[in-house]
Amino acid sequence: MPKRRPDLKVAVKVGKVGIPKSFVKVKYVAIDELEQFKKVRGIKRLSVQAVPMAESKFKKGIQKLLGDTGKFQDWGGESNDLLTTRVRLNGKRAPAAFALKGKGKKGILTPAMMGKNGDQIPRLFKSPATFYALQYWDQVGEAVYEMMNTYATVRSIHGVGEPIHYTVIDGQDSARIIKAYPNAFK
Repeated sequence: MPKRRPDLKVAVKVGKVGIPKSFVKVKYVAIDELEQFKKVRGIKRLSVQAVPMAESKFKKGIQKLLGDTGKFQDWGGESNDLLTTRVRLNGKRAPAAFALKGKGKKGILTPAMMGKNGDQIPRLFKSPATFYALQYWDQVGEAVYEMMNTYATVRSIHGVGEPIHYTVIDGQDSARIIKAYPNAFK
């Protein structure tokens, strides 16, 4: 006798689920707003051009600016490239996670270019931080900004209203940082 699979249909009604606005505290922060990068304010975006450098060299420069002497090993499944408690935002230290894109990627950055499975942003937001930064050597696409905002929002809800800040450092802002602090990137 042949096997039969019963044809079962189930109707599910889903109501509207709301999250109180007090549970969502997310803010985009320009790199200029971080205390360790304040010299960047004096450098106009149009006055610089990105000259990509190795991810490890850029990371060491960022560590120098933050005063972090830790060792951060790169590997394929990492949540972040740099996790530190030395970022100063609004006069206070904040735990921060950085995702750095090496100079090998070119063109407008899309989520698909971020990790083997396009999952680098979700992995970044698994890091125990309240400030998240993504750095790339060229233009960053709108979908990346949207994804960063979405994951920051989820992180804030998960933390029951914990303020979450994030930034995107594109090629011009990367060049501004290097121009403002040339000794850190030697």
